[in-house]
Amino acid sequence: MPGTLLNRIPYRYLVVIFLFLIWIAVYLQRVNIGILIVDERFLSDLGILGQSAQQGLLMTLFLIPYALSNVFGAPIGDLLGPRKAMLLGLLIAASAMFMGALATSFAVMLTSRILVGIGQGIHYPTQSIIVNNWFPVEERGKANAVYGVGCIGPLLAVPLFTYLIAHWGWEYILYLSGGLGLIFLIPLANKMVTDYPRENKFITKDEQKFLQDSVPPSSNKSILAGGMKDIKPILSSTQFWLITVAYSAYLSIWWGIATWVPQYLSIARGFSLESLGWVASIPYGAAATGVAIGGILSDKLSRRSVFGVFGLAGAALCILLSAVVPSNALSAALVVSAPVFNQMFYAPLWTIVQSTFPSHLMGTGTGLVNGISNLVSALAPVIIGLLIQLSGSYGVGLMYLTVFGILGSFCSLLMMRQGV
Repeated sequence: MPGTLLNRIPYRYLVVIFLFLIWIAVYLQRVNIGILIVDERFLSDLGILGQSAQQGLLMTLFLIPYALSNVFGAPIGDLLGPRKAMLLGLLIAASAMFMGALATSFAVMLTSRILVGIGQGIHYPTQSIIVNNWFPVEERGKANAVYGVGCIGPLLAVPLFTYLIAHWGWEYILYLSGGLGLIFLIPLANKMVTDYPRENKFITKDEQKFLQDSVPPSSNKSILAGGMKDIKPILSSTQFWLITVAYSAYLSIWWGIATWVPQYLSIARGFSLESLGWVASIPYGAAATGVAIGGILSDKLSRRSVFGVFGLAGAALCILLSAVVPSNALSAALVVSAPVFNQMFYAPLWTIVQSTFPSHLMGTGTGLVNGISNLVSALAPVIIGLLIQLSGSYGVGLMYLTVFGILGSFCSLLMMRQGV
């Protein structure tokens, strides 16, 4: 199959397309919980009906092990290499989906979510490393955008999820997510995606030579490989902390929307399950649009942090207005538009990361940024759920995301003033 496409596009873009397909499966596994907590049968089966904080915990206990696995699972990547580590992590996550489908208690479902977090935490840093190994700096914004657009998967899947809930049962959402996760591992298993271009049997000699000359060699050591000797200079960097706070804001907004918007639209704004399927899918199409815009335009601008300034502020404003406007239709339009602005920062941010750290600290820097930011953002779903439970208002919960968006925009402004 690859041979028929090599004459049309450079093979490195086929590699990133394979990462895009994998990213689709990853996102289906992550965000299906947002639809599941709308289903009364699911909540009753697990004994959490009316318990918003426990419902938020289903996402939080995915995100915490996900963040920790980014850091403490990093030696697996050192030992196996990014391709094999990605394969292992995604096998764990897909298997956990099937475990969740068979769950008969809240404890078993939480265990499933923890395993998904561990598996995807092993996987995530490897994507950035593969992009770093396969693409010149001037192409990395587009490359990050191509696989990042994989978040479009739920655009089509959410309506299917609501159909499965209505006609088959919530378990089949998890069977589907796990099955697709296994299918999309084929490019990794047959080495269509490799750690380096020189290891790939499908790439042309000309492109291999071009990448050898244009992509600097990288050791891609993980966060734990060099010990405190590597960690200290990163933690002492002001730019590292600005990136991390901005990324924490970005992730908090994203996970807050993915977890709570379907239930917000259903309960607070009165959307039926049938209409909810399409409305709740819009944020993922909006997200993919934002990722594409940010990735393409950021390669044309010298200051990529501008996308954080306007993207995070725009998302915060949409969420704020959504919570206070009286019109249900306008509220829905605003909250599903927030990801357009938020996701514009995705590709530029990771291009900033890939340009900030020297090659021998890439794995360490990536793991620290992703690990710390995901730990902070892991609190968003359960805090929002707790605020909803205590106040009886979804608007109060959404204000948490507005405040974080403003903070992230401010940190991005400081980076922009530094010329980033």
